[in-house]
Amino acid sequence: MPPDTKRPRPAGGTSRRETGERDGTSRVAEPADAPGALIFGPYYRLQPGRYSFELSYDLDANPHELQSGWDVHIGQPLAQGILDPNDHVVRATVDVPEAMAGTEAQMRVWYHGGGRLTVREVAIERLQ
Repeated sequence: MPPDTKRPRPAGGTSRRETGERDGTSRVAEPADAPGALIFGPYYRLQPGRYSFELSYDLDANPHELQSGWDVHIGQPLAQGILDPNDHVVRATVDVPEAMAGTEAQMRVWYHGGGRLTVREVAIERLQ
């Protein structure tokens, strides 16, 4: 279970992946890499409550290239979106109901082959 205080987890650490490479404490995918999950995890088993998921990233991509995305997955996708080259942080607030208590939670980043995508860290914080 994540702590009640926010503790960022470097994406290059133990996060799992299908594509890209580790670059220090980050994960990086470039056009030469196959499309797929750049990161997924950290597989916390959450108790019921409200949580903040935060992803720090850099995306150097042409808006006309294939778009990369993210989701928060707790047995099923509960929040999702497209990564914007003009932003560097994604935040999602997710309510975990009693029925999902103990289900592994992860934040996933999907690389679709457009531009250079660097994921620096993922943080999960219990809000209430």
